[in-house]
Amino acid sequence: MDSDDISTPDRLELQVEYMINNPDIIVLGTCYELIDYKGHPIKKISLPLYNNDIRRTFIIGNPICHPSVMFRRKEIIDIGGYLGDIYAQDYDLWARLAMNKKYKFANLKKICLQYRVQGSGNARKSRLAYASMAGAQFRNFIYGAGISWFVGALISAFKAVIVSKK
Repeated sequence: MDSDDISTPDRLELQVEYMINNPDIIVLGTCYELIDYKGHPIKKISLPLYNNDIRRTFIIGNPICHPSVMFRRKEIIDIGGYLGDIYAQDYDLWARLAMNKKYKFANLKKICLQYRVQGSGNARKSRLAYASMAGAQFRNFIYGAGISWFVGALISAFKAVIVSKK
């Protein structure tokens, strides 16, 4: 998480407890709230909670809030860790994990992070972020993960050209 984001005081406790009780989960995120530069709430973001729903959402976007993530180190190292471009390196990692059904994802329903939308970060909804996502999606398609990854790559490429920030 960035230095201007805010975690709830119980976030780590909740995530550790969940990971202990669900040893099959490799990546655990949380729902979050967007806040402005003064810390005022803008919007609550609900994410898919369960592995199958999260996996389906990868095709059209990133259903894991990276600043809220807790993961199992060994499995992340086994798959090669972060390899992505300057933007969307988290999405690249999740997409590679999604290639193997043994790696499971979850999100806590509770909002455990306030994510500041204005600040030093340039990645959020940038052209390069969408282009990086499209590259990870296309790679999964090439590696045989299915046509839906190709469709996702087209959607992300469209977002890079039409709806992104420069």
